Amino acid sequence: AIAEAGAKQQQRGFWRDESGGGDTESQAVSTEAFTGGTLPALPGLQQSECDFSGTSEAKIKGNINTRTKSRIYHVPGGFFYNTIEVDSDEGDRWFCTEGEAVAAGWTKSTH
Repeated sequence: AIAEAGAKQQQRGFWRDESGGGDTESQAVSTEAFTGGTLPALPGLQQSECDFSGTSEAKIKGNINTRTKSRIYHVPGGFFYNTIEVDSDEGDRWFCTEGEAVAAGWTKSTH
């Protein structure tokens, strides 16, 4: 509530005066697309390039440990990557990006 009141008073964010008056520096809005970081893609948006392949081919292996039921994902170059088999009948799956894997509740392998 305090942050909202401050934003209203200083006309930031939603309460920004877009009529052209006031401090133009604080009104500047970036129109550049987000191109990096670890945020997952929004649902329904098509990913044009997958991590590790540079194409639409998913290379990240999501594996459910049959003993512990933990969900671990493995990336190319990882210690266990070449020995992991993706078995969809056991709940394993492929991911396009690490952000997608994390958003789905999977944890990166520490090896």
